[in-house]
Amino acid sequence: MPDDRERTSTPGGADDLPPILDAAQVADLLGMNVQMVRKYAREGRLPAYKLPGGRTFKFFRDEIFEAIRANPVTADDVEEGEAAPRS
Repeated sequence: MPDDRERTSTPGGADDLPPILDAAQVADLLGMNVQMVRKYAREGRLPAYKLPGGRTFKFFRDEIFEAIRANPVTADDVEEGEAAPRS
């Protein structure tokens, strides 16, 4: 029988991730290409940060989860083909 920790953990082992992620870690977490993660960060579609003088994006793990929760799939998305399941 699984303990409480297993039942309350986030999917995909995300609890094992550090609180601050780089673009490659976010891409792996979301099943995306790293270039798309960087593009979404530049466009403001994913919350991201850069250190002063830095060139790389940094992401707060919890903000990534919040951004996903804030954009649920709707029936309109499925009708438009954006999120239609592939068979």
